[in-house]
Amino acid sequence: MDSRRFTAIRAAGSALLPVCAALAVAAPASAATGTGIARSGHVDHRHSPVVEACPVGAPVQTITVRNDVGAAPAAIQRLERAVTAQAVQLRQWWRTPCVTWGSGGWQLTLADAVPPLICGNDAGCHWAAPNPAVAVGTSGGSYAQWSVTFSHEVMETLADPQMTGREVCDPVQDGSYWLDGVQVSDFVTPAWFKGGRGPFDAARLVDHAHELY
Repeated sequence: MDSRRFTAIRAAGSALLPVCAALAVAAPASAATGTGIARSGHVDHRHSPVVEACPVGAPVQTITVRNDVGAAPAAIQRLERAVTAQAVQLRQWWRTPCVTWGSGGWQLTLADAVPPLICGNDAGCHWAAPNPAVAVGTSGGSYAQWSVTFSHEVMETLADPQMTGREVCDPVQDGSYWLDGVQVSDFVTPAWFKGGRGPFDAARLVDHAHELY
């Protein structure tokens, strides 16, 4: 993230500047402390139950994974389950759609490298036109190496499919947590933009509004 975007996120609160690329997210791997928060910035929820199912009557967005890297179907299914659960968590804060996976939806492309003209130097990005779409670069690694990027881009696309500037993962791009055995991206809550009482992010890594992690 360049300094201009950081400055915009700090200063603008809920009125973030529009951007067309989301950031690559690191996947820290240090051991968790006694509080459940690892010193590297992720929360260990590997042994926590998955959140409840999508509420009855809630909108559901289909996402279509285009697997151009030959990732193992079992690995993709495991990641899809975790991100499905995370979408329910996101909805609890942002009233976003739940997700399902199949044909005819927003396209999410897994590629060895993402298109630099769209994504710059980031490992993943999303865009709005003509339809919301996501690209995730795998660099030839296993899904454990790019699960956070996958999650990051899906959560941001759900939260802001038309790219109006509401980036919910960028402010905490170095944070992550475990869900159903998969490491996923942290995201901020409305309190991060508006101020007031927290929590300010899903992983509880920031203590006040507009704080970056």
